[in-house]
Amino acid sequence: MSYNWKVSALVIATALAVAVVALFFYSYTYVPGMRPQPLAPTPSTAMPPSMMGEGPSVGEPSAAQELLTMEGALAASQDYLRKVGDLDLAVAEIMEFSNHYYVDVYEQSTGIHAFELIIERDGDIYPEHGPNMMWNTKYGHHGGGMMGVGGMMGAYSMSAEMPIDEREALVYAQNYLNTYMPGAVAVEPHRFYGYYTLHVEIDGGIVGMLSVNGYSGDVWYHNWHGEFIRIMELQEHHEHED
Repeated sequence: MSYNWKVSALVIATALAVAVVALFFYSYTYVPGMRPQPLAPTPSTAMPPSMMGEGPSVGEPSAAQELLTMEGALAASQDYLRKVGDLDLAVAEIMEFSNHYYVDVYEQSTGIHAFELIIERDGDIYPEHGPNMMWNTKYGHHGGGMMGVGGMMGAYSMSAEMPIDEREALVYAQNYLNTYMPGAVAVEPHRFYGYYTLHVEIDGGIVGMLSVNGYSGDVWYHNWHGEFIRIMELQEHHEHED
């Protein structure tokens, strides 16, 4: 009995420890109910969300990884959209990070941003996880499932109107950054169906991205990209490098 009790106690303690660690990591990327506050910097010793990324978060891609160029990423994303079959969809911008490429797709007829894609350096392309899957009310899970090769899969909300507008989304985002990344600034809110995605800058240079839920104000930091390298903005037909 004594031995069994000790084993049970060890299993329970281990499970609790794993749960605490998981909650600790999750809390730095997804913050529910981050309400607007004055934009004065908030002292914080919290670890910046960018340090919680999956895989390497710093450094240029290695020679072995450099299998896909920016132009190749553009061609891959355009081919993906052709297979989706909606001629209204187009690429708004492509961002190269050390881990992969990020693609912002928008609706040409409305100007609303539709969904987000990830392209690995070997050319593998798929819908981005996180807000794109969980908060997108037209193209995400709540809209009947993400788009796939062969056509769109349902629609939940045909309106991009949300209780929280772009200005308020900036406040939610900045309040999060003041807490977890003092000195960082949220800029350029892109309106999606159900949420906004914003660039995060330090000293005028892009360092990451985050999303703000357009209904609740919840904040979700994109901690999976790695280090920002450059951006191609298709609508303006020019490219910037950091």
